[in-house]
Amino acid sequence: MVPDNKADCNCPKTECPRHGDCNQCVPYHRDVKGDLPFCLRPLAIKN
Repeated sequence: MVPDNKADCNCPKTECPRHGDCNQCVPYHRDVKGDLPFCLRPLAIKN
């Protein structure tokens, strides 16, 4: 996971209100969207 810093966030959706804030982004993706945020997708195990 990247540090909670907009400059270090590698997500291409820079207009997102959670961009650069891992503490808001990760739970949003997990609980609301049911997926992983951009920065964690490469770590997912492929079946």
